[in-house]
Amino acid sequence: MPRLRHPFPRVRKLKWKIFYGFLAWWFRTPEWFFMNYGYDDPTCKPALWPADEKNRYFIQLYAHTLGQAGSVAACDVLEVGCGRGGGSEWIARTQGVKSMTGVDLASSAIDLCRTHHQSPRLTFTQGDAENLPFPDAAFDVVLNVESCHHYPSLAAFFREVDRVLKPGGYFCITSYWDQTNLALFKRGLDAANLELVRTTNITPHVVRALKASDAMKTALIRRYAPWYLTKLLKFFAGVEGSGIHRGFEEGRLTYVTTLMRKPTAASQLQQSA
Repeated sequence: MPRLRHPFPRVRKLKWKIFYGFLAWWFRTPEWFFMNYGYDDPTCKPALWPADEKNRYFIQLYAHTLGQAGSVAACDVLEVGCGRGGGSEWIARTQGVKSMTGVDLASSAIDLCRTHHQSPRLTFTQGDAENLPFPDAAFDVVLNVESCHHYPSLAAFFREVDRVLKPGGYFCITSYWDQTNLALFKRGLDAANLELVRTTNITPHVVRALKASDAMKTALIRRYAPWYLTKLLKFFAGVEGSGIHRGFEEGRLTYVTTLMRKPTAASQLQQSA
């Protein structure tokens, strides 16, 4: 069984809770609602509302990841690790969902989301990915964008996804890994009580998006970040020349999207027959 749990889980969880909570508390600007590295495929350019164009590459990562499940119209969708809420808001506003719920560990991030994103179909809740505050079989789709690589226990997260998904529901996940942790991630998926539909390497598309969004992110950092946080935020944002950016270009980091499906009672019977 792979080691899918960090040796000091409470320390790891607290570290990321403090970091993301600080970002939400310090940088409350509405110019920054997305925290992913983006996706750029020249053959796939979805139509966006004019106001969304400035966030095109970040939205395209959501569109690509969620699109693996097909149409989510009239579905109950959960985003685990919703961050600053831009992705959840875009889904609620444009994808015809029945409900869209965003959950994040950092309470200040949830406060920020509730302040800036308001819609009858959209709800934000503070909660832990390894102990989700929702009943069993509550969602048709669970979405996780560039978040789970920070979780202390992937096994606990996968169990919670399985629990809150309806039978036949989809788990759409995207994140990046070094080679050792990518192998552990894939073995963890195999051990999960979910059917693996496919895993796709999208690193080239992410690198293109990093290049295309570099000027915008650099400008935001210069405008809002104090000098003593500049280096850290450039690394975090994956700007050109940063360790994250070099990791993708040099092949030390791999970005993958994965689609999984919760078996139905009928499919489980077929497998056992």
